[in-house]
Amino acid sequence: MVATSVKDDKRSLNDNAKLKEQLACALELERKNGNAGRLEPLKESCHVYSKPDPQWAIRGLELISKGQVAALTMAGGQGTRLGSSKPKGCFEITPGCSLFRLQARRFLEFKFAIPWMIMTSPATHQDTIEHFEANDYFGLDKNSVWFFQQSTIPALDEQSGRVILDAQGNQVTSPDGNGAIFTSMLENNLFERLDAINVKYIHVFSVDNVLVKPADPVFIGFSDTFQLEIASKSVYRLPGEKAGVFGVRDNRIQVCEYTELDPKSDSDYLDANIANHVFTLSAMREAPKLHLPFHVARKSIKISDHESVPGIKLERFIFDAFPMFQEQAVLRVPRESEFAPLKNATGSDSPQSCLEALERNGLL
Repeated sequence: MVATSVKDDKRSLNDNAKLKEQLACALELERKNGNAGRLEPLKESCHVYSKPDPQWAIRGLELISKGQVAALTMAGGQGTRLGSSKPKGCFEITPGCSLFRLQARRFLEFKFAIPWMIMTSPATHQDTIEHFEANDYFGLDKNSVWFFQQSTIPALDEQSGRVILDAQGNQVTSPDGNGAIFTSMLENNLFERLDAINVKYIHVFSVDNVLVKPADPVFIGFSDTFQLEIASKSVYRLPGEKAGVFGVRDNRIQVCEYTELDPKSDSDYLDANIANHVFTLSAMREAPKLHLPFHVARKSIKISDHESVPGIKLERFIFDAFPMFQEQAVLRVPRESEFAPLKNATGSDSPQSCLEALERNGLL
């Protein structure tokens, strides 16, 4: 069968003006090369802190004990690059030890039940729930684990802006980026649930960092001490590392994705974004009112078991909400104890490198 990326189908959104407009705006944002040229690097003890105060952990534990802290894992992706069609969170670093289990172990270290929200996608939702059920929720109270799905968006042909259809004539869709977190929480009534139990802070992080510390008391205390609307963790960026960077414009912290960095200023930005943030509940409730921009992600779009076509996925990023909030700061943490992502089947950021990081930190 010859790969066909564009077909006429009344059921599709091929002529949807809104999608075409979103694609045009995303391409224009890409053309302008993002914000990197206008951002200034973070300044120590002004925007970024690297020496934790012992009082932060004490304050963080106090807030956790009062039930004012919740956690949220962004887990909408599949383990495709790892050779698995299952949710990435179900991938086992060692036999019987999945990424979800690693995070669950951290929650079990606390004497208090912490609400744990898990944002899935249509492709990962049911498998994720079944994984938790098969493992008896890893010893956690099942009522403290809340699953919800993020929204999706069709994949597009770059030249025509029309929706790509699979071999059966159905739209090819995918999660629309971690920036969907705000509207997805709103649509699933999570703000009301959290407000009803007096949650003040929400720790948000990715499923694929095997060293993440859910509901980290130091991080929670850092956020509360400085009365931040958004706190973020960073690590020193390695040369050429494919990671977004933190910077400042108009005294507000922002992030620029590595794909949108100006090569001339790339090395100026030292703080890599590791998708690890603490939000106040009030800030997260405000975010759905923002119209976050879409970014272009050029991908090979699978249209059948044996065929793929080039196309574009539009993604919103969680950090595009950052410029709307004044009270922000970054906590720079050691990479060796806080950041080991699982991205590739071999080499760097692979199961082997993650296993080594876990062993170095005494977590296996």
